[in-house]
Amino acid sequence: MPRKSFPLQHTKIFRSGATAKTHNFETNACDFYVDPTTKSLAINFQLKSKGGGVTEVRADIGVQDLPAILKRIAEEIPESAVALSAASATASAIASEKILEQLNNLHLVLKEKT
Repeated sequence: MPRKSFPLQHTKIFRSGATAKTHNFETNACDFYVDPTTKSLAINFQLKSKGGGVTEVRADIGVQDLPAILKRIAEEIPESAVALSAASATASAIASEKILEQLNNLHLVLKEKT
């Protein structure tokens, strides 16, 4: 089953050689999806290849790395606190809803067995 990808609207991809002093803008066309099997956030984009083709790139960010990323964002961009807080509240509500759904399903299974 294909994964549902979501476009990143405010993200830019830059590239540079290892010894270059600056990074050059490459594209802002990128998307992400969440892979529950690997517990990771996948960010996808394409880069022009030296030979004229296109290289597809995917960075998988493990869920265990997200707290460190979000902490650094909060420390370095304090005005992001509102967005981070809203995302946290949404995540908590979704998780609570999923847990309640699982408990309800378990209750129905146990009820059928009795």
